[in-house]
Amino acid sequence: MSSTDTAAQSPRSFVRAMCRITVEVVEIVCHMRGMFGAERDSGRTELLMQPVERTARAAGLSARNVVRIAEEGYAATRPLSGKRERRATKRRIPAAELARVREAVYKQYEENSVPKLDSTLEFPKVASLVAGWSGNPAAYIWFRATLQRAMTDLGFMFAVGPNHYDVAREKTTIIVQRENFIKKMREYRAAWRTIDYTDEAWANKNMTPSRTWTARSLCARLNVPSVKGARIIVAHVGSRGSRLVQDACLLFPGKKKTGDYHGEMNSDLSLKWLRDKVLDTIQGGVLFVDRAPYHMKMTAHSRPASPKMRKAQVVAWLEQHEAVPGD
Repeated sequence: MSSTDTAAQSPRSFVRAMCRITVEVVEIVCHMRGMFGAERDSGRTELLMQPVERTARAAGLSARNVVRIAEEGYAATRPLSGKRERRATKRRIPAAELARVREAVYKQYEENSVPKLDSTLEFPKVASLVAGWSGNPAAYIWFRATLQRAMTDLGFMFAVGPNHYDVAREKTTIIVQRENFIKKMREYRAAWRTIDYTDEAWANKNMTPSRTWTARSLCARLNVPSVKGARIIVAHVGSRGSRLVQDACLLFPGKKKTGDYHGEMNSDLSLKWLRDKVLDTIQGGVLFVDRAPYHMKMTAHSRPASPKMRKAQVVAWLEQHEAVPGD
Protein backbone atom coordinates (compact mmCIF):
# COMPACT_ATOMS: atom_id res chain seq x y z
CA MET A 1 0.00 0.00 0.00
CA SER A 2 1.42 3.35 -0.97
CA SER A 3 1.91 6.25 1.39
CA THR A 4 -0.86 8.13 -0.40
CA ASP A 5 -3.44 5.40 0.34
CA THR A 6 -2.27 5.24 3.93
CA ALA A 7 -2.71 8.97 4.36
CA ALA A 8 -6.16 8.89 2.79
CA GLN A 9 -7.41 6.14 5.08
CA SER A 10 -5.95 7.49 8.30
CA PRO A 11 -8.48 9.06 10.67
CA ARG A 12 -8.49 12.79 11.11
CA SER A 13 -8.72 12.66 14.89
CA PHE A 14 -8.24 10.18 17.70
CA VAL A 15 -10.58 9.77 20.67
CA ARG A 16 -9.07 8.58 23.92
CA ALA A 17 -11.33 6.80 26.34
CA MET A 18 -10.85 8.16 29.87
CA CYS A 19 -11.52 5.99 32.91
CA ARG A 20 -12.55 7.78 36.06
CA ILE A 21 -10.65 6.50 39.06
CA THR A 22 -12.63 6.83 42.25
CA VAL A 23 -11.45 6.72 45.85
CA GLU A 24 -12.69 3.16 46.24
CA VAL A 25 -10.54 1.99 43.30
CA VAL A 26 -7.46 3.67 44.80
CA GLU A 27 -7.98 1.91 48.12
CA ILE A 28 -8.40 -1.51 46.48
CA VAL A 29 -5.27 -1.07 44.35
CA CYS A 30 -3.23 -0.03 47.40
CA HIS A 31 -4.44 -3.08 49.33
CA MET A 32 -3.58 -5.42 46.46
CA ARG A 33 -0.13 -3.95 45.90
CA GLY A 34 0.69 -4.15 49.58
CA MET A 35 -0.45 -7.78 49.81
CA PHE A 36 1.44 -8.88 46.71
CA GLY A 37 4.54 -7.10 47.94
CA ALA A 38 4.29 -8.84 51.32
CA GLU A 39 3.90 -12.25 49.61
CA ARG A 40 6.95 -11.57 47.46
CA ASP A 41 9.08 -10.65 50.45
CA SER A 42 7.95 -13.60 52.58
CA GLY A 43 8.04 -16.19 49.79
CA ARG A 44 4.97 -17.93 51.16
CA THR A 45 2.82 -19.82 48.66
CA GLU A 46 0.30 -21.57 50.88
CA LEU A 47 -2.30 -18.79 50.31
CA LEU A 48 -2.53 -19.62 46.60
CA MET A 49 -5.00 -22.39 47.47
CA GLN A 50 -7.21 -19.99 49.47
CA PRO A 51 -8.74 -17.57 46.89
CA VAL A 52 -11.42 -16.17 49.23
CA GLU A 53 -8.98 -15.23 52.00
CA ARG A 54 -6.49 -13.89 49.47
CA THR A 55 -9.15 -11.71 47.79
CA ALA A 56 -10.35 -10.46 51.16
CA ARG A 57 -6.85 -9.38 52.12
CA ALA A 58 -6.26 -7.69 48.76
CA ALA A 59 -9.55 -5.75 48.76
CA GLY A 60 -9.56 -4.94 52.46
CA LEU A 61 -12.88 -6.71 52.98
CA SER A 62 -14.08 -9.58 55.09
CA ALA A 63 -14.30 -13.10 53.68
CA ARG A 64 -18.09 -13.02 54.14
CA ASN A 65 -18.42 -9.92 51.94
CA VAL A 66 -16.19 -11.49 49.28
CA VAL A 67 -18.47 -14.55 49.08
CA ARG A 68 -21.58 -12.36 48.89
CA ILE A 69 -20.12 -10.15 46.15
CA ALA A 70 -19.17 -13.18 44.06
CA GLU A 71 -22.77 -14.42 43.99
CA GLU A 72 -24.52 -14.22 40.61
CA GLY A 73 -26.69 -11.12 40.14
CA TYR A 74 -25.22 -9.20 43.06
CA ALA A 75 -23.60 -6.56 40.81
CA ALA A 76 -26.96 -5.62 39.26
CA THR A 77 -28.29 -4.60 42.69
CA ARG A 78 -25.45 -2.16 43.39
CA PRO A 79 -25.46 1.56 42.46
CA LEU A 80 -22.94 3.00 40.01
CA SER A 81 -19.71 4.40 41.36
CA GLY A 82 -19.95 8.02 42.41
CA LYS A 83 -23.68 7.87 43.27
CA ARG A 84 -24.75 7.84 46.87
CA GLU A 85 -27.00 5.02 47.91
CA ARG A 86 -30.27 6.34 49.26
CA ARG A 87 -32.21 4.17 51.59
CA ALA A 88 -35.85 4.69 52.45
CA THR A 89 -36.08 5.74 56.08
CA LYS A 90 -39.21 5.60 58.20
CA ARG A 91 -39.66 8.97 59.87
CA ARG A 92 -41.25 8.30 63.19
CA ILE A 93 -42.98 11.68 63.61
CA PRO A 94 -46.30 11.39 65.43
CA ALA A 95 -49.37 12.38 63.43
CA ALA A 96 -50.35 14.88 66.12
CA GLU A 97 -47.03 16.69 65.72
CA LEU A 98 -47.44 16.86 61.93
CA ALA A 99 -50.93 18.31 62.38
CA ARG A 100 -49.44 20.91 64.73
CA VAL A 101 -46.92 21.95 62.05
CA ARG A 102 -49.64 22.32 59.42
CA GLU A 103 -51.72 24.41 61.82
CA ALA A 104 -48.69 26.63 62.56
CA VAL A 105 -48.15 27.37 58.85
CA TYR A 106 -51.79 28.25 58.26
CA LYS A 107 -51.92 30.41 61.37
CA GLN A 108 -49.00 32.50 60.13
CA TYR A 109 -50.81 33.10 56.86
CA GLU A 110 -53.92 34.19 58.78
CA GLU A 111 -51.75 36.72 60.63
CA ASN A 112 -50.36 38.03 57.28
CA SER A 113 -46.84 36.89 58.08
CA VAL A 114 -44.48 34.89 55.88
CA PRO A 115 -43.97 31.33 57.20
CA LYS A 116 -40.31 30.42 57.55
CA LEU A 117 -38.58 27.46 59.12
CA ASP A 118 -37.39 29.46 62.12
CA SER A 119 -40.77 31.10 62.74
CA THR A 120 -42.64 27.81 62.24
CA LEU A 121 -40.24 26.03 64.60
CA GLU A 122 -41.24 28.38 67.42
CA PHE A 123 -44.84 27.11 67.42
CA PRO A 124 -44.10 23.47 68.40
CA LYS A 125 -41.48 24.69 70.87
CA VAL A 126 -43.99 26.95 72.61
CA ALA A 127 -46.57 24.14 72.57
CA SER A 128 -44.01 21.82 74.19
CA LEU A 129 -43.31 24.35 76.93
CA VAL A 130 -47.02 24.81 77.63
CA ALA A 131 -47.51 21.05 77.74
CA GLY A 132 -44.59 20.74 80.14
CA TRP A 133 -46.10 23.29 82.53
CA SER A 134 -49.36 21.38 82.53
CA GLY A 135 -47.61 18.16 83.49
CA ASN A 136 -47.79 16.51 80.03
CA PRO A 137 -44.41 17.17 78.40
CA ALA A 138 -44.18 16.54 74.65
CA ALA A 139 -42.42 13.32 73.73
CA TYR A 140 -41.11 14.67 70.40
CA ILE A 141 -38.36 17.28 70.07
CA TRP A 142 -38.27 19.30 66.87
CA PHE A 143 -35.14 20.36 65.03
CA ARG A 144 -34.77 22.61 62.00
CA ALA A 145 -33.73 19.82 59.60
CA THR A 146 -36.51 17.55 60.85
CA LEU A 147 -39.05 20.34 60.40
CA GLN A 148 -37.94 20.86 56.80
CA ARG A 149 -38.42 17.17 55.97
CA ALA A 150 -41.77 17.13 57.77
CA MET A 151 -43.06 20.13 55.83
CA THR A 152 -42.05 18.42 52.59
CA ASP A 153 -43.94 15.29 53.65
CA LEU A 154 -47.00 17.43 54.43
CA GLY A 155 -47.02 18.74 50.86
CA PHE A 156 -45.47 22.17 51.44
CA MET A 157 -42.75 23.43 49.11
CA PHE A 158 -40.51 26.47 49.11
CA ALA A 159 -41.76 28.08 45.90
CA VAL A 160 -43.82 30.97 44.58
CA GLY A 161 -47.25 30.85 46.15
CA PRO A 162 -50.66 31.60 44.62
CA ASN A 163 -51.23 35.19 43.49
CA HIS A 164 -54.42 37.29 43.54
CA TYR A 165 -55.57 35.75 40.24
CA ASP A 166 -55.48 32.28 41.80
CA VAL A 167 -57.42 33.58 44.78
CA ALA A 168 -60.01 35.25 42.52
CA ARG A 169 -60.59 31.99 40.66
CA GLU A 170 -61.64 30.37 43.93
CA LYS A 171 -64.26 32.95 44.84
CA THR A 172 -67.77 31.60 45.28
CA THR A 173 -69.20 33.68 42.45
CA ILE A 174 -66.45 32.61 40.04
CA ILE A 175 -66.88 28.96 41.00
CA VAL A 176 -70.63 29.17 40.31
CA GLN A 177 -70.01 30.76 36.91
CA ARG A 178 -67.44 28.11 36.04
CA GLU A 179 -69.74 25.27 37.05
CA ASN A 180 -72.63 26.75 35.06
CA PHE A 181 -70.38 27.17 32.03
CA ILE A 182 -69.18 23.56 32.17
CA LYS A 183 -72.74 22.31 32.65
CA LYS A 184 -73.98 24.35 29.68
CA MET A 185 -71.12 23.19 27.42
CA ARG A 186 -71.85 19.56 28.28
CA GLU A 187 -75.50 20.09 27.36
CA TYR A 188 -74.54 21.61 24.01
CA ARG A 189 -72.14 18.75 23.21
CA ALA A 190 -74.70 16.15 24.25
CA ALA A 191 -77.16 17.78 21.82
CA TRP A 192 -74.50 17.69 19.04
CA ARG A 193 -74.51 21.47 18.72
CA THR A 194 -71.65 23.02 16.75
CA ILE A 195 -69.48 25.08 19.12
CA ASP A 196 -67.50 27.87 17.44
CA TYR A 197 -64.66 29.70 19.19
CA THR A 198 -63.36 33.21 18.52
CA ASP A 199 -59.81 34.39 19.04
CA GLU A 200 -57.53 37.25 18.02
CA ALA A 201 -53.83 37.48 17.22
CA TRP A 202 -51.34 39.74 15.50
CA ALA A 203 -48.59 39.26 12.94
CA ASN A 204 -45.61 41.50 12.41
CA LYS A 205 -44.46 42.62 8.98
CA ASN A 206 -40.92 41.30 9.56
CA MET A 207 -41.82 38.41 11.85
CA THR A 208 -39.38 35.50 11.47
CA PRO A 209 -39.20 32.04 13.05
CA SER A 210 -37.23 31.80 16.27
CA ARG A 211 -35.37 28.69 15.04
CA THR A 212 -33.76 28.36 11.60
CA TRP A 213 -30.87 26.47 10.01
CA THR A 214 -27.90 28.57 10.99
CA ALA A 215 -24.13 28.17 11.31
CA ARG A 216 -23.96 30.72 14.13
CA SER A 217 -22.26 33.21 11.85
CA LEU A 218 -23.25 36.62 10.50
CA CYS A 219 -23.66 35.14 7.02
CA ALA A 220 -26.49 32.85 8.16
CA ARG A 221 -28.97 35.45 9.37
CA LEU A 222 -31.71 37.71 8.06
CA ASN A 223 -30.87 41.37 7.67
CA VAL A 224 -34.42 42.41 8.62
CA PRO A 225 -34.78 42.71 12.40
CA SER A 226 -37.63 40.75 13.94
CA VAL A 227 -40.70 42.35 15.62
CA LYS A 228 -40.04 45.63 13.81
CA GLY A 229 -42.28 47.50 11.42
CA ALA A 230 -46.03 47.52 10.82
CA ARG A 231 -48.29 44.70 11.94
CA ILE A 232 -51.75 43.38 11.21
CA ILE A 233 -54.49 42.27 13.58
CA VAL A 234 -56.28 39.01 12.80
CA ALA A 235 -59.54 37.75 14.29
CA HIS A 236 -61.23 34.53 13.24
CA VAL A 237 -63.82 31.99 14.32
CA GLY A 238 -63.81 28.22 13.97
CA SER A 239 -64.92 24.93 15.48
CA ARG A 240 -63.30 21.61 16.21
CA GLY A 241 -65.15 19.83 13.42
CA SER A 242 -65.43 22.35 10.58
CA ARG A 243 -62.16 24.17 11.30
CA LEU A 244 -62.15 27.90 10.38
CA VAL A 245 -65.41 29.39 9.16
CA GLN A 246 -65.14 30.61 5.58
CA ASP A 247 -65.36 34.36 4.93
CA ALA A 248 -65.45 35.14 8.66
CA CYS A 249 -61.95 36.57 9.03
CA LEU A 250 -61.32 40.07 10.36
CA LEU A 251 -58.05 41.54 9.06
CA PHE A 252 -56.87 45.13 9.44
CA PRO A 253 -53.52 46.93 9.88
CA GLY A 254 -52.58 47.95 13.37
CA LYS A 255 -51.71 51.53 14.22
CA LYS A 256 -49.40 50.69 17.11
CA LYS A 257 -46.03 49.05 16.46
CA THR A 258 -45.37 47.99 20.05
CA GLY A 259 -47.41 46.81 23.00
CA ASP A 260 -50.28 44.38 23.28
CA TYR A 261 -52.63 43.93 20.33
CA HIS A 262 -55.63 44.21 22.66
CA GLY A 263 -55.22 47.98 22.48
CA GLU A 264 -56.06 47.85 18.77
CA MET A 265 -59.44 46.18 19.35
CA ASN A 266 -62.53 47.86 20.77
CA SER A 267 -66.12 46.93 21.47
CA ASP A 268 -67.59 48.68 18.43
CA LEU A 269 -65.19 46.92 16.03
CA SER A 270 -65.71 43.54 17.69
CA LEU A 271 -69.52 43.81 17.64
CA LYS A 272 -69.53 45.00 14.02
CA TRP A 273 -67.38 42.02 13.00
CA LEU A 274 -69.63 39.55 14.83
CA ARG A 275 -72.79 41.10 13.39
CA ASP A 276 -71.59 41.39 9.78
CA LYS A 277 -69.44 38.28 9.27
CA VAL A 278 -69.89 35.76 12.07
CA LEU A 279 -73.45 35.49 13.36
CA ASP A 280 -75.03 34.86 9.98
CA THR A 281 -72.60 32.03 9.18
CA ILE A 282 -73.06 30.04 12.40
CA GLN A 283 -76.85 29.98 12.65
CA GLY A 284 -77.96 27.10 14.85
CA GLY A 285 -74.55 26.84 16.51
CA VAL A 286 -73.01 28.11 19.74
CA LEU A 287 -70.49 30.96 19.78
CA PHE A 288 -67.83 30.91 22.51
CA VAL A 289 -66.35 34.33 23.34
CA ASP A 290 -63.69 34.90 26.01
CA ARG A 291 -63.79 37.64 28.64
CA ALA A 292 -61.62 40.21 26.87
CA PRO A 293 -62.50 43.82 27.85
CA TYR A 294 -63.83 44.66 24.38
CA HIS A 295 -66.14 41.60 24.52
CA MET A 296 -68.01 42.91 27.57
CA LYS A 297 -69.45 46.27 26.54
CA MET A 298 -72.06 47.71 28.87
CA THR A 299 -75.22 48.64 26.97
CA ALA A 300 -78.46 50.19 28.08
CA HIS A 301 -80.14 46.78 28.01
CA SER A 302 -77.37 44.98 29.93
CA ARG A 303 -76.74 47.73 32.48
CA PRO A 304 -77.94 46.55 35.92
CA ALA A 305 -80.15 48.56 38.20
CA SER A 306 -78.44 51.09 40.43
CA PRO A 307 -79.40 52.17 43.95
CA LYS A 308 -79.11 55.78 42.76
CA MET A 309 -82.05 55.35 40.38
CA ARG A 310 -85.25 57.19 41.09
CA LYS A 311 -88.56 55.40 41.40
CA ALA A 312 -89.59 56.13 37.83
CA GLN A 313 -86.21 54.87 36.52
CA VAL A 314 -86.51 51.63 38.51
CA VAL A 315 -90.01 51.06 37.11
CA ALA A 316 -88.76 51.67 33.57
CA TRP A 317 -85.82 49.28 34.12
CA LEU A 318 -88.13 46.53 35.41
CA GLU A 319 -90.48 46.94 32.47
CA GLN A 320 -87.58 46.91 29.99
CA HIS A 321 -86.25 43.65 31.42
CA GLU A 322 -89.72 42.14 31.81
CA ALA A 323 -89.20 41.80 35.53
CA VAL A 324 -92.48 43.34 36.64
CA PRO A 325 -94.15 40.98 39.14
CA GLY A 326 -97.59 39.74 38.23
CA ASP A 327 -100.76 40.69 40.03
